[in-house]
Amino acid sequence: LKYGDQTITKSTADDTLTLDAPAGKVGLTLTALETKALPQSYPKITYEVEVKQGEIQTTVLAGSIRAVGGTNGD
Repeated sequence: LKYGDQTITKSTADDTLTLDAPAGKVGLTLTALETKALPQSYPKITYEVEVKQGEIQTTVLAGSIRAVGGTNGD
């Protein structure tokens, strides 16, 4: 995830990202601190999912999300 000069990186190597290519599903785990740090007013938080095989890196999914405030006060 990238917004402004901030970047959150996730990877299948450390289990913070799951990739099920046959099913077309990607999942990521954000910590509470990472979630709270996402700007609600930032116009675009972009993401890119890349697959690396040896020296070859291929983008398989890219897009943007918008953070919406939650109901918890913490």
